Amino acid sequence: MRKPSLFRGLLGLSLALNLGLNLLPGNNTAARAETQAKQSPDQSQTRAFALPTTDGKATLYGQLDLPATTSGKVPLVVMTAGSGLFDRDVRFGAADDPRSMLFKHLSQQLNARGVATLRYDYRGVCHMAALPACTDCQTPQEKACYMAAKSFDNSVRAGVNPDNIRADLLQAYNWGSAQTKIDTMRVVVLGHSEGSVHTARLLKDKAFKPSGVVLIGGLYESPGKLIEWQMVTRMLTQIMQADANGDNKVSSAELTAYHPQNDLLQMYPLQVLLPPEGHWTTESLKAVLEAQYAVQKNQALSSDDSAPFGGQGGGVVQASMAWWKMFFAESPTLASWFHAGGVPVINHLGDRDSQISPIRQQQALQALPADHQLKIVDHPGQGHALGPHMLMGPMSEASEKPLLDSIMALLKQKG
Repeated sequence: MRKPSLFRGLLGLSLALNLGLNLLPGNNTAARAETQAKQSPDQSQTRAFALPTTDGKATLYGQLDLPATTSGKVPLVVMTAGSGLFDRDVRFGAADDPRSMLFKHLSQQLNARGVATLRYDYRGVCHMAALPACTDCQTPQEKACYMAAKSFDNSVRAGVNPDNIRADLLQAYNWGSAQTKIDTMRVVVLGHSEGSVHTARLLKDKAFKPSGVVLIGGLYESPGKLIEWQMVTRMLTQIMQADANGDNKVSSAELTAYHPQNDLLQMYPLQVLLPPEGHWTTESLKAVLEAQYAVQKNQALSSDDSAPFGGQGGGVVQASMAWWKMFFAESPTLASWFHAGGVPVINHLGDRDSQISPIRQQQALQALPADHQLKIVDHPGQGHALGPHMLMGPMSEASEKPLLDSIMALLKQKG
């Protein structure tokens, strides 16, 4: 009998996917440290920055994009990414589609509306625009290996933890807000996915108080409850949908046929999803998933915080184990943290989202006082990046407009 394979949460999978999807570049310090203003192709004014991090262990690289024509001070949107090895552009989809660079595209749209934006690279991750082309690469595989080798600083990534992720966000926020062109009373934080976790904690700790927060595929439940849902209930639901003949069983043949039709399942090798013998039932699959979740949780919580997460066999280190533990530790709902921050929060959720259950986020609001300022905007037929794919971008134009409208509405409020 084949031993059932370990199903990992898609948080971990999305990190691995970014090695191929993001293909972030290497450390070209001269290009990245450029701080003078320059004119970008979309005619916005770009100010690159390179800031020593507050813990002195890395450099925070990014850019402030100002509208091309400004009179007086302008509002600001500070963007913070989700789980992954993301640079400031947040490529989350096909490499040949510029709209798949979620944050870069949204930045251009906001600049056109007279709003400044701030985007930054995760520490230890380099910006694609700073990487010289590989003149010796003959195949896509060679190019991918070249870019991966020069894109990530494992020594920095090994030290990434929830504390310094938040510290980097706060430093970027404070730096951007302090620029002379920025109206400090009109600043909004835009967070994607995991970005909601760190934004909520900073609000709860009263570390900053923006005019409001806008989320794309954000959490209101706790990270621990999310990862349990991802590893058990979500996988159970998606796999059992392969039952084509309605006998409440999923055979290897049914799963093989269904696999390429499901945005989530096709990201896993088919072999790790197949039943060990005969077929899956709801009961047998649930038992395997629950057991494997328990193993993952125990391994995570018993690991040393400073141990690396990933990097086996000379690969890329995703972060420290302290980061991975965050998704298994007990914690309050993020809704309670957002509420404690005392600012409006608007969470845009697609009903096809493979990462977040909109129903569960709605349920997390039920324990809040009636006067809470947290909202959910539903996007029918959209996924985690508010596009038709369950996980990836680009964002659909139908979702882009209400997202931008909600940002503009919050910027009219004084922080």
